[in-house]
Amino acid sequence: MIETERLLLRPPILEDLEAFTKMRGNFERSKYAGGGLDPAGAWIKFMTWVGAWQMYGFGMFSVIEKANGDWIGNIGPVNMFNWVGQEFGWALTESADGKGYAQEAAKAALIWCFSNLPFDEYVHSISPENPASSKLAERIGAKFIGEVVLPPPYEGQIDHQWKSFRP
Repeated sequence: MIETERLLLRPPILEDLEAFTKMRGNFERSKYAGGGLDPAGAWIKFMTWVGAWQMYGFGMFSVIEKANGDWIGNIGPVNMFNWVGQEFGWALTESADGKGYAQEAAKAALIWCFSNLPFDEYVHSISPENPASSKLAERIGAKFIGEVVLPPPYEGQIDHQWKSFRP
């Protein structure tokens, strides 16, 4: 578990599934996080992240607002099949917008990753149509690398690639 001034970051637990399903059911908001998901798709994605913790010893963190205990998103390293590097991503609920939670959680999770995992860099694959995520990448110290063509199942899609490097 990682604790910041306002947040707790921890591996996902079953009680997070309902809020995760609601967040990913917002197709417009989820379009840059791999796309919106129906409840069955959200269950599969969530269980994949739980399984990543079991199989690899790391994965996406659930982000919990300490003041009220609400689940407000997920952030952290993601193992993706045949990907363009070791991904580090984020998706937060609308209730977290404008509060600086994404930056607070991303910085804390990256510190944990560089302290506990063997990777010297993390990629942040961000749609060119998602300036908010690009701004977050910049605020956490990531460097813009250029465009990258994504592998299946996103083949042909071009994202901007940002990277965070081991300090």
